Order: sequence, then C-alpha cells, then structure tokens
Amino acid sequence: FAPSQWKVYLDGELVFTHPYTGSFFESLRVNLTGENETDAVAIDNLRVYGTNHVCCLGEECIITNERDCEGLGGVHHRELDSCSPDNPCGPPTPVEDRSWGAIKAIHR
Repeated sequence: FAPSQWKVYLDGELVFTHPYTGSFFESLRVNLTGENETDAVAIDNLRVYGTNHVCCLGEECIITNERDCEGLGGVHHRELDSCSPDNPCGPPTPVEDRSWGAIKAIHR
C-alpha cells in the first residue's frame, strides 16, 4: 500500500481509501508523541475483507462479506453478486451414475 491509500486513526480504526482484499504485511512510522521523534508500528498479517457477495449457508443464499460469511459457517462466492433470479445455493442437480461408455453411447 502507498500511504495515500489508507489512514490509521489513534483510536485504532483503520480506514482504506481504495478497495483491497487479501492478507498483507505493512510497517509504518508515525509520530505518537507530538515531538520530532517517530515510533515504528508494524501491522502484521492484516486481513482485508472486500465487498459483499453471495454467501451460501447450506441452501440459503445471503449477501454479506467474506469474514461474516465464514463466521456463519458459510461458503463465500466472490464471483456472484446476487441470490436471484435463481438461488445459486439451491439443492444440487441430481444425476445418474453412468460409465464413460454409456455416456459416449448417448452421442453416437
């Protein structure tokens, strides 16, 4: 990150001004005393969660971020933005167990 892309407030709040996701290591130098000295602060393994996407809780579809989805025991799908018109978390499509030869015979 470049310093212009995020801000850290003394109350511990970290605000990103650009969208990022992933795990990062970052260190910075800040003046915590108001004097001319600076103290080093390390942020190790910072996990940034992105925007809301589909979260499947079994067959139930909700829209939430990855952290909340994982906390609920769901599966987060970054590639999906909507639970409609067809529920992407719905029951799987049943199939018949067939051999490769039987499948090839269908197309002859």
